[in-house]
Amino acid sequence: MYFVISYFNQILGPQIFSSVPQNLSGDLRENVLKFMNFESKKGLLEGYLLNQEYKIINYFIEVPSEWARGDNDILMVSLCLEQNYKFEIFQEDLEKFKAQLKDIPNLYKAFYKDSPDHIGDKGINEIVSTLEELISKYYKKIKRITENPYLGTFLTLGLSQAGKSTIIHYLRTNAFKDMKPTLALKVIKILFDNKIFQTVDVSGQKRLRKQWWSYTKNPDGIIFVIDINDSKERLKEVKSELLKLEERILNEETEITNKIPILICFNKIDLLKEIEPRLSRVKEILNLEEIDLNYKIQLTSAKTGNGITEGIKWMFQELLKIS
Repeated sequence: MYFVISYFNQILGPQIFSSVPQNLSGDLRENVLKFMNFESKKGLLEGYLLNQEYKIINYFIEVPSEWARGDNDILMVSLCLEQNYKFEIFQEDLEKFKAQLKDIPNLYKAFYKDSPDHIGDKGINEIVSTLEELISKYYKKIKRITENPYLGTFLTLGLSQAGKSTIIHYLRTNAFKDMKPTLALKVIKILFDNKIFQTVDVSGQKRLRKQWWSYTKNPDGIIFVIDINDSKERLKEVKSELLKLEERILNEETEITNKIPILICFNKIDLLKEIEPRLSRVKEILNLEEIDLNYKIQLTSAKTGNGITEGIKWMFQELLKIS
């Protein structure tokens, strides 16, 4: 994996400012620089597999410059990856890198360190040093991500107050926290059991359920959280949502595999004195045997953590079967 920063030199054309590690091969260097010649130099430029050896993801950044002709210097961050990773797992760190990059005073001067017109500028070496430290820091961050298998995007669904956000918080921190109701969609990256996935936490309020599929129409896994203590009316509402979920997955137009792992969490078991009688009653109301999907029922408590690890590990195993 290589973390490369390129820039556009007004005389020499595309140039590489820094590469970590430094032993970037000539072929790879040449192909990275080709991206600087694309007309569109904004945001993400789609990565691609180079001779089946590297996927190159390029992220363009404009830097205000007093020395550039158009008052902006164009930088390009390139991730040269040995596996076909999705851009989304790096997006958060790349955006943080961009923000910290722009916080460096007179950053643009670093890209004129070899210019004969600016050799005498006293601040250039210090700016170059600061930038190289930042590049090294984010290389280590990105490398840590690539060292942990990425298992994709999990959609976390369920009615309001079922405990979705609390389960997600437990997965992130291994600790309980009483969470406020989710109103806006939240995308959260999680490192769990040496594997990375991102989860989309969406509101369970009835008027907001249409947003459930607004972030991703093709998730890699689904966590459906049910309050095992809910009323019969609420459980019937859960059943209705599960049937809608089944219909969506089995619809050929959605392109969702019917093997997608669905973890159905019967949550808040810590509030029950006896589990079995209540479990039988909930199963009877939901009648899950009718649902023709790849699901697992997991008793969970977001307060104590019971069952959460087992459930997520099952999802991991199922995803590895699909891949």
